[in-house]
Amino acid sequence: MRFRGRRVAWRDLPEYFGKVGGFLFREWEFHRSTEIRHMIRNLFKIAIASTTLALSGCGTQVAWNQKLTVEVSTPDGVKSGSSVVGYSATVGKQFASGSGIAQGLQGEATVVEVAPGKYLFALLGGAQEIAVRTFHDHLPKNDALARQQVISELREVRDVPRDYYPMLVTFSNINDPKTVREVKPDQFSSIFGSGYSLKSITLEITDEPVTEGSVEAMLGWISTLKGRLKPIREPIPTNYKPEPVEELYSNSFVRGN
Repeated sequence: MRFRGRRVAWRDLPEYFGKVGGFLFREWEFHRSTEIRHMIRNLFKIAIASTTLALSGCGTQVAWNQKLTVEVSTPDGVKSGSSVVGYSATVGKQFASGSGIAQGLQGEATVVEVAPGKYLFALLGGAQEIAVRTFHDHLPKNDALARQQVISELREVRDVPRDYYPMLVTFSNINDPKTVREVKPDQFSSIFGSGYSLKSITLEITDEPVTEGSVEAMLGWISTLKGRLKPIREPIPTNYKPEPVEELYSNSFVRGN
């Protein structure tokens, strides 16, 4: 489907429609009934139509491309990978998210081949937050639109603050999404072996085009994945708190391509 000229996957809708979209998407994933899913899809369509009308006559649009580069120290030298994602926002007084900003993201995760057949992925999500935290000293504090506009005009490279690193993951078997595991910044040697460590993660606002196709070519299952990469076993225990890797969907790796 398309929203305001941008292709949007169904599972990307929570980012566009805030709490309402998030609730409907969780219900979509939970229910296996065809009738219930059909009803939820129709509710999504109503939400899309309502939000499109709300955005058509108000708000200021801001967009930029940002390049995330990950460097890993290995016994064979520094290995690196980069990916450019496109971020867009319509800033106004009131939107479904309740934040005053309707956001969109297009692109794919950053990939580093740290060793033959071993890959590290820096996942999508929180792109605007990473940009704000990385370039915070340039930005006004109490004006969302001004912050977005300043970021869109920046052209420099900076280290991403460690507290705002994207989630990092790898796969024991690249062909099996259920083998995904999180890689903490201090766990590289225990996961990849002696001599491996995270060297840096940098962010750049750039004029380079959005990266497309690399992740989909590497993860042949990503376009047909249904639900979570690592499904939670049912019945789900009361008060169960999923691990971060149990909350991953295909849109952690690819959006809008």
